[in-house]
Amino acid sequence: MSSTFTLSHPTLKTLFGGALEIWLNEANSLPNFRLWLSELELAFAILLAKCGENAIKPYANRLWAAVKQSVSGKNENELEALSFEILCLGKLASVADEIVLLEASAPKGRPTPEAKMNLAGRECVVECRAPFPGVSRDKCFGSASLEAMLDRLKHSIGAEDLPQKFAPFKWRVNLVFVSYLDTQPTVGVTLVPLLYGSEYLVPTPFNPFERDGFVVPLAEELGSDSLFAREDWQCISGVVWVSYHPTPLDNPQTIHFEGFVFPNPKALRRIPLEVAVKLHEAMNLHTLTCDAADRREAAEWLVPRLVKQLTEKWKVKKVKVWGSFKDSVFWHRRSDIDIVVDGLDWKQLIEAEEELAKSSPFAIPIQLSDWESLPEKWRQQLERGEDFMGDWKEKVRQEMESIGEIVERRFPEWRSRGDPAQDTLVRAGLGLILHDFYNGVERIFSHILASLSEKAPAGEDWHCKLLEQVSEPAENRPSVISSDLREMLNEYLRFRHLFRHIYAATDLKWERMHSLVERLPRVYEQFKREVEEFLNKLSEEGNLTSRRQ
Repeated sequence: MSSTFTLSHPTLKTLFGGALEIWLNEANSLPNFRLWLSELELAFAILLAKCGENAIKPYANRLWAAVKQSVSGKNENELEALSFEILCLGKLASVADEIVLLEASAPKGRPTPEAKMNLAGRECVVECRAPFPGVSRDKCFGSASLEAMLDRLKHSIGAEDLPQKFAPFKWRVNLVFVSYLDTQPTVGVTLVPLLYGSEYLVPTPFNPFERDGFVVPLAEELGSDSLFAREDWQCISGVVWVSYHPTPLDNPQTIHFEGFVFPNPKALRRIPLEVAVKLHEAMNLHTLTCDAADRREAAEWLVPRLVKQLTEKWKVKKVKVWGSFKDSVFWHRRSDIDIVVDGLDWKQLIEAEEELAKSSPFAIPIQLSDWESLPEKWRQQLERGEDFMGDWKEKVRQEMESIGEIVERRFPEWRSRGDPAQDTLVRAGLGLILHDFYNGVERIFSHILASLSEKAPAGEDWHCKLLEQVSEPAENRPSVISSDLREMLNEYLRFRHLFRHIYAATDLKWERMHSLVERLPRVYEQFKREVEEFLNKLSEEGNLTSRRQ
């Protein structure tokens, strides 16, 4: 056995005894099994130390049988599904204060979850489900329709019976761990609409760290067809999607874990901040927040650590946190964390943003800005420690100045660099200008709604709904923009979506963006004029109300 395998831990020898060598020789024919065996060894060693041999023996017996089935070709997926359970439990046990495996002591015929544990002083119960064990994943997804995929996923994780495994105690955090194993469909088109409703399908690569990425709907916004809308699912605090795979692909040396924790807005017990931190420590999991209060709590925990990381690792000269984080009145459930730094070039800014996101237990967008790129007036205010958000109308006007920097300074610079119809680089630069212009427009709309305590739209098409909402009057305000301007801005919104999802600059066609580039200064001037007229109307109405009172 030693000539074939070098075991790092004596756990498998303890569990399998003299039959271990025969089992290892059979397992040796499986792809990457040496690597998987190393990870399973470590998981078993941790579980043995914390739970004892009797508790882990059922998993060892199942592993023995699963390897034989996989080698014989009778069941290709059972080994992967079981490996997922063991690896998850081992990772969780490594950060748990204590853990009890429940399978060995479960009464016969009674639904029982995998384990109960103490994470950061909180009682947590977990169940692991790897969809489609024992069948071909290609048959389950293949060219299936969305409805068919959701039905199959729902059936495979046992959605109907799953709540029966959990006791509905308000102090207990109940979590379901799900994995698609290696060949996975996009989580945004399967798990997200299954949990929150078909209207929340995210067809693009799922990335809640993007500034306008997916945001968890409120309880009253859940789709009627969603699992989280069901009364019996209120006992489940959240569903954890785990991706794990050998890395690097060309010469695998380890198993990389990552994923997202999707919280249940109607849960009896929400996922505490401390538990989210432990989940990230164990498996690089990023927890999405349920509402503005959850997001605020997570941001307050996160910001000092981001500042420390930027200062100590990236050696930035200056770090200033600004934006809505500085004033909770303007904080909302889509708010991100805005940080200004001095001392990083554009490439380092991108790298630092990516690293900060990976190190964050929470799926909150982090936006880094270069100090030198800010208007001088803003830099002076930040140096004095002044609060940008004190007067929300002033904040809107300052955001308009930022858009002015894009249109009045950056735009002419790129226009003068060459012919965009022939020069791909110039075309890409102008595309970024159009993209950033509409980002600023959307930030102004979001500031206005948040400042007036007006509910922002939700769902996959919330960008379109937001544009439509601000073009109509509401109970406490006139329309922000005209319907004519809405139609013009809608073209920039559509282009921004296109720009974000092109694979290369060469895919950006000048014919698609020519008219938008030519009209940008005029559209900006009209936008600036109409927003200022809106702010003045509010001031006039406020003064009139005050005089009447």
